[in-house]
Amino acid sequence: MKPFLFARGSKNYARFYVPASCRDRFGGRQYLVFSLGEAPSHEIRLRACMLEAQLWQVLQGASMDGSKIKKYEIDLGKGIFKAEGLDDHQAMMELLRSIQPAIRAIPAEPTTNPQPLQEEAKKEPSTGLLLDGLLAKFYLLKKISPATRKSYDLTVQDFIRFYKGKAFVSGIVVPDMTRFREYLGEKGNTARTIDKKLSTLKTLFNFAIDQGYYVGKNPAQIKSLLTKKQKATGGFLIFEEDEIKALFDCAWFREQKEKDPDYYWACLLVLFTGARHEEITLLKRGQFKQSGKGTFFIQIRESKTNAGIREVPIPAELMNMGLADFFKNKEPHTQVFRYKEGNALGKKFARHIKDVAKIDRGRLVLHSLRKFLNDLMMKNGVSLEARCQFIGHEIENVNVVTYANKFNVDELVEKTSAVIGKILSYI
Repeated sequence: MKPFLFARGSKNYARFYVPASCRDRFGGRQYLVFSLGEAPSHEIRLRACMLEAQLWQVLQGASMDGSKIKKYEIDLGKGIFKAEGLDDHQAMMELLRSIQPAIRAIPAEPTTNPQPLQEEAKKEPSTGLLLDGLLAKFYLLKKISPATRKSYDLTVQDFIRFYKGKAFVSGIVVPDMTRFREYLGEKGNTARTIDKKLSTLKTLFNFAIDQGYYVGKNPAQIKSLLTKKQKATGGFLIFEEDEIKALFDCAWFREQKEKDPDYYWACLLVLFTGARHEEITLLKRGQFKQSGKGTFFIQIRESKTNAGIREVPIPAELMNMGLADFFKNKEPHTQVFRYKEGNALGKKFARHIKDVAKIDRGRLVLHSLRKFLNDLMMKNGVSLEARCQFIGHEIENVNVVTYANKFNVDELVEKTSAVIGKILSYI
């Protein structure tokens, strides 16, 4: 009989599921519910554990006559004890005597002055690994991209702000995650963002369980707000060809070549390579290369997935338009673009969409350029294998992964030249 803990207002309760074979001892009841009062989460869990131990003793050795148990109500928090008759009353008293040690261990609740309760609520586990410490250990053993790392940092910071205290890993339970989800909703986060943050915490707690820092079920293993179908249909949209023309074939964007060359070239590289924006902004001068046959390409070394680590061709036309001049004076180990962290590129592109191109159609963002390129390649007959390698998507097919070599950049140019030529006509 394991307790399910829940709260109603400021009161906490433990509900025990009674196995069918044992229900005769409890008047045929499927559930037993006990009030645990108000207390810090670790003390509530302790009270529930003591009740569980006492109930287990009742099941193992109690001499109660099941035929005498019909129906009664016990609320330890409110001091309510109800029975319908003498037999019920006697059965209730036998149960109370059997769990008396646990009842004595439950401190009396303040009735007039709430101040002692407020002081008591500050008593949290004072030892153990903190959540941000767990994150540091996760980084030590797991290799993740800078963008993913930033996302993990922000999620953990959000949880610590919500928790309002030292977030010891061992003290975090399912109700904390439920309340955190509600907290994020109150802050205006979308269902997709909330699910993503809970998924991050689930990954961290899986790591904690594997490493022995957390015992029990993953507290973040709760049902997502969005279904798989909603996730698939509710993401970022794909640009249409006339929208690409409105974005890139306009006087304002051409002016950025002089006014803000970092923005100008970063956007064009995202458009022509389909790379994630953080893959572009983190590029160093030494990652711009040229093959033996003269194909220009970028060598992406940091990505959120293994498939994202790849070589992607760059149209020679971009180099001739001024891209080569843009980075020619930089040292091989220096970053090409001024963007250090955050999403400054994406934020400016959002204004570009709304204020310059006057596009107002759903969730169109910088990532939609990546989707546009993949969609255009598919519609123009570029094979799945070439598209996945070019874009940096995982492809789960033993025939491709195990029994075939990757295309080199010269071969990728041949397979995508028609699509790239079409995009060049838009700018």
